[in-house]
Amino acid sequence: MMSGLLTAGFSQSSVNFQNYYVNISRPNGGAANNGDTLEIRGVINVLNGTNFTRVRFLGVVPTGTTYIPGSLQAKTNEGVSTVTNTGSYTDAAGDDMAQISGSNVTINLGQSAGVPPANGGSITGGSTIPRFYSSSTIIQATFKVRVTAANGGYITISNNRFTYNTSSTVTLDSIRVHLCPNIACGTFDVTNTLYNEAYGTFQMGTTQNRSASLHVTGFTYQTVSANGPQDGQYAVVKNSSPTQYSGSTPANSDRVFTVWDVFGDHTGTTNSAGNAPVGNGVSGGYFLMVNASYQPSTIFFATVSGLMPNSLYTLRFWIRNICGRCAADPTIDGPMFPPAPGVKPALAYSIDDIDYYTSGDISYGTGWVQKSFTFTTGAATSITFKIRNNAPGGGGNDWALDDLSLHQCLMLLPGQVSDIKAEQVIGKNLISWEAKEESQTEYYVVEYSYNNQNFSTAGTVTSRKYGGKYNYSDFRPVNGKIYYRLKTVSLNGKSSFSKIAIIRESGLNEQSLKVSPNPVTGTPKFVVNSNQTQEATVKLLNMAGKTIETMKLKVSKGQNQICLNGSNFEPGVYMLVVSFADGQIVNEKVVIMGR
Repeated sequence: MMSGLLTAGFSQSSVNFQNYYVNISRPNGGAANNGDTLEIRGVINVLNGTNFTRVRFLGVVPTGTTYIPGSLQAKTNEGVSTVTNTGSYTDAAGDDMAQISGSNVTINLGQSAGVPPANGGSITGGSTIPRFYSSSTIIQATFKVRVTAANGGYITISNNRFTYNTSSTVTLDSIRVHLCPNIACGTFDVTNTLYNEAYGTFQMGTTQNRSASLHVTGFTYQTVSANGPQDGQYAVVKNSSPTQYSGSTPANSDRVFTVWDVFGDHTGTTNSAGNAPVGNGVSGGYFLMVNASYQPSTIFFATVSGLMPNSLYTLRFWIRNICGRCAADPTIDGPMFPPAPGVKPALAYSIDDIDYYTSGDISYGTGWVQKSFTFTTGAATSITFKIRNNAPGGGGNDWALDDLSLHQCLMLLPGQVSDIKAEQVIGKNLISWEAKEESQTEYYVVEYSYNNQNFSTAGTVTSRKYGGKYNYSDFRPVNGKIYYRLKTVSLNGKSSFSKIAIIRESGLNEQSLKVSPNPVTGTPKFVVNSNQTQEATVKLLNMAGKTIETMKLKVSKGQNQICLNGSNFEPGVYMLVVSFADGQIVNEKVVIMGR
């Protein structure tokens, strides 16, 4: 961001250290693979008024990688290595400020840095070059490695540290990276299993700023103003303009720091333009807007439960670079025009604290950009994913995030099967499926359930190894409904599950729920289809799981038109849940636009 606007509200500590990496081989995003080139970076940021001496970076080449000769560098946070106190160094000892010995990297940093094993130099925040205006000095020590570990395994970036003053040492956070193939998923289950933050849409409302997010960590919440959010802060807004400008030609005074873009959210669109910004009092969707901190760090997290084990899921999200003029000259107290290069936003995604994906740099001028990656759950049925800001702030790295979703991937891979079918045929339950390449498949297990929760084995079928169609006959009574799924077991003992197929007793209608119109203005109206006359409970819940309204009523067999009693629902995303006396539950997401 632009600089001279740092104020007393700015909430960084006097010094920050951090470890991160960039996948040079995948500039447009992807998972790390065998053969990829990674640049490992250690960042030190010293704020104005703080002085460090004898500053040096000590790095370790990770196991499962090999060092790339000639890659030792000191850089600005914008990647420049041609200003004072930065540069490209040789690998040899005794000729410049860096060296590598075995797997150990040494890079001396700061003013008057000596040649190893001599001590590093001094850094005075906001004075020593490279600096971000007069507020801080930011330097990165970097080296490159090539991944040699096999896909399916891991590498761990660890034991990197900074030493300073006489005897102080800071060990940087370890990062464990999963090496996995980049899978493109062509078909998705329609259900978004990410329920947090209104299914990743960040809700709707008429006010400019929404409340703080319970899923943001390490950053300070701040409403939008002419001078904020500042570095290390975030907002949840429906219009990025501090004046809530909604036209097509905003003035500088309509922009944060006079330079950020003016735009609206992305929900409900499928293109890079997203939604136009809306004015004061007009209902619109919210999005997360971030001014990155000086050190790469986790900003967003969410836990998702109820996942299928040993299944593929795809996490998708939309991100936007919101400032094309936010570069800073590292040698003077002022901006750089034209801004070159600036810090581009970049994100890293971890699952249960293991990195699975990095987005690459998000270029300015492309609007909203969708990124995604596909992973397997293994034995887990719940995951916690985190989004890490994967570049240091200052001179850019300002971005927006919207429309996160997690969908089960239905693509057919070798050794997997197409969706199974189940139907009643002449007094038997016929379960059928089709398999492709089966050389690694040992057998299939047909499983059944009467409640769609507890499954038991109906029988097993041995793999033919060459694919084709399969049929299995089960003579179990249906008793209203019976659920079937297929478990595929490979030669190495790993397994995966198919989608679920349902057989209903003859004449039994499926219980269902349909809200129309949706989105709705005012009070939701809906149609409930019941297979019998019975009692039912209707609940409207917000995205935090709080019950907003409850109704108990009697529904007749067939269609029932119902209207909720209340009429003063706040704009936002809700879940309508109908629980029938026979134990069945149906639900549908409802978007309420206003009163």
